[in-house]
Amino acid sequence: MAKVIVPGLGTLLLGLGVAASAILGPLGLGVIRFRTSANVELQFVGGEIVSLLVVAPLAIVAGVLWLRRHRLAPALSLGPALYAVYTYTSVVVGQEYAQYPGNVEYFFPLFAGLVALGVAIAAASRSWLARQHVELPGEGTRRVLAGAFLVLGVFFALTWAAQIRQVLDYFD
Repeated sequence: MAKVIVPGLGTLLLGLGVAASAILGPLGLGVIRFRTSANVELQFVGGEIVSLLVVAPLAIVAGVLWLRRHRLAPALSLGPALYAVYTYTSVVVGQEYAQYPGNVEYFFPLFAGLVALGVAIAAASRSWLARQHVELPGEGTRRVLAGAFLVLGVFFALTWAAQIRQVLDYFD
């Protein structure tokens, strides 16, 4: 029973924490002020949009599914958990504390809690998934997914190449 309730409640809490962070940040109430340049802050705001519209709802749904013992809960909760680990580690480490004004350091307990919850939920999800027998998709589905990932990867590579070119042009 506790094997389902703990990750379920943790995933619900993660979803609520991710939503709270986005609402408190520059996208919402502006209580959290990042110590970054305006361009980097725009990246954080973009992340808050994803957090609020995708990650938080998915975590809440996954938490409810955990509590209902649905077999998809571990797989659905893995994404928001890993997102939280990456995003909120980046929020803490990616600040320019000495250069820009802000107050993001006062919210370190929130961000550290979200990272810790993310690690715990990812571990629980991974452990649960390792014990399940999951059939691989058919050959056609795997080819379609591989093609979609290839197109997405090329798109991101071209985006990064354009940004790198702009930086190199700046030094010319």
